[in-house]
Amino acid sequence: MANGIMDASRSRTKATTQQQLANIDATWAEVDETTGNPNFINTILEELISTKKVPQKVDDYSDLDVEYGEDAIASRPPEYTPSPRLKGDSGKLSFEDSATKLQRETGDGEFKDSVQRLADKYDITTREVYEIIDGESNWTANVTNSLGYKGLFQIGETPASESGIDYDNLANMKPSQQVAAYDKYLSRWGYDGSVPLAVRQAAPGKAKALQGKPDNTVVLAVNSDEWNANPGWRKGKNGPITLGSLKNYYR
Repeated sequence: MANGIMDASRSRTKATTQQQLANIDATWAEVDETTGNPNFINTILEELISTKKVPQKVDDYSDLDVEYGEDAIASRPPEYTPSPRLKGDSGKLSFEDSATKLQRETGDGEFKDSVQRLADKYDITTREVYEIIDGESNWTANVTNSLGYKGLFQIGETPASESGIDYDNLANMKPSQQVAAYDKYLSRWGYDGSVPLAVRQAAPGKAKALQGKPDNTVVLAVNSDEWNANPGWRKGKNGPITLGSLKNYYR
């Protein structure tokens, strides 16, 4: 009895498959008749095959921005050019637009000019300064974090005192005044623009020794106080804080 049921099932399946194939053939024939081309479908398939250009190796994507990861690289066409990463205002505005917005909202018409003067003094770009503001405070001039770091550049009480900065009123200063305070902070550490500003910001006492070192150089070890307080600086979730990971954070 079981064999008879299985044979009947196979017969029905075979009949269904044959009917489906017949329907497909009829559809193709109808398309061929409509287009006047008896080989319309085959022609389309041949054109698709002949025009499809698929890179043969991942090396074809070697010029892509590494922040997208290996999996993403393999899926992007070789002509793809990643857009600049824009972190300001939660990624909605460029750094320049975020600076303009801060200047307008605080009524501080000197802010952008003060950043330009700071950049000129240390032979760096205004973007480097904006990267620090973006990474530290997300363009919020009056912010004080849970550890007591204040303002656009998140300066703590001890470094403020060492640099001659009015810590108590720092978060209440205009943005341009905070830029001037940051200038005092950089001067206190003898900053001369020879190392990335991101390194000076994160590890001011080590910046000189790190000059010219490769990006995989460990700046702050796992479980150090700075490592515990700044997960965004780390290489990966639990890796050490390196020159490269600092540069990636402040960009």
